[in-house]
Amino acid sequence: MLGGLAVAAIWVWWELRVENPMINLRLMKTNKMALTQLCTAVLGIGPLVAVGILTPLILLAPATDPAGLGVSPAVGGLVIFSAATLSFVGSPFSGKVAAAVGARRALLIGIVISFIGYSLMFWADNTLPTFIINTYVIAIGVMFSYTAFPNLVAESVPLENTSEGMGINTVTRTIFMAVGTTVLTMALASSTVEGTMVSTEAGFNTAYLIISASCVVAFFLALRIKDAPRTEAADPQDAAEAQVAGA
Repeated sequence: MLGGLAVAAIWVWWELRVENPMINLRLMKTNKMALTQLCTAVLGIGPLVAVGILTPLILLAPATDPAGLGVSPAVGGLVIFSAATLSFVGSPFSGKVAAAVGARRALLIGIVISFIGYSLMFWADNTLPTFIINTYVIAIGVMFSYTAFPNLVAESVPLENTSEGMGINTVTRTIFMAVGTTVLTMALASSTVEGTMVSTEAGFNTAYLIISASCVVAFFLALRIKDAPRTEAADPQDAAEAQVAGA
C-alpha cells in the first residue's frame, strides 16, 4: 500500500507537469468535479460493486448455507436479469429527475435508496421473495447513481473537456470497484463455517455494514457538492491567459 501511494504521488506530480497528460488532473480543481470523483470512489467500494458480488452468491448458494437461497442457475439468472432490466428501463426516469431537481439531488436519492436496500439485507436474505424485492430496490438506487455521475461531470468541466471528465470518472469507478471487490471478499472471508470456506451470517453482515457505511460517507460528500455553473475554460490559468491575450 505504501509503495502504491508513493507511485501514485509521483504519477500525480508528473501528470500536473506535462502539457498533454494521460488524465487531466487539473479538472479536479473544482469542488464539484473533485467531490464527484470522491463519491464515485466511495460508492465503488460499496453498492456499485456489491450488487454484482453478493446477489448471485446468495441466490445460488445452497439453502443449507447460512445465507443461501438455493435457487437454480436459471432462476438466479432471471432475478439478476430482471433487476438489470428494471435499471435499464428506469434510467430515462432517473435522467428526468436529474434534469428536474439537479444531478446532485439525483445522486443523493440514489444513495439513500441504496442505503435502505442494503440495510434491509440484514433480514432480506432469509427468503426469496423479500430478497428479490430488496434486489430491485438496490437496482433502483444504483440506477440513480449511475445516471447522476455523468451529469455531474458534465456540469463540472468546460464543454471542450467533457470527454476527459467522463474518462476520469470511468477510471475512478473501475479502480475503486476493484478495491471494493477485494474489501467485500475479505469481509465474507472474515467469518466462515468451521472447516469450510462458506461465509457465515456474520461475514455477510460485515459486508452489509461496509456497504451501508460507504453510503453514509458518500451522502455527506454529495451534500458538499456545490451547484456551480459550468466554466468556459479547461484551466483557470488558461482562462486568465486567454483574457490577457484578448485584451
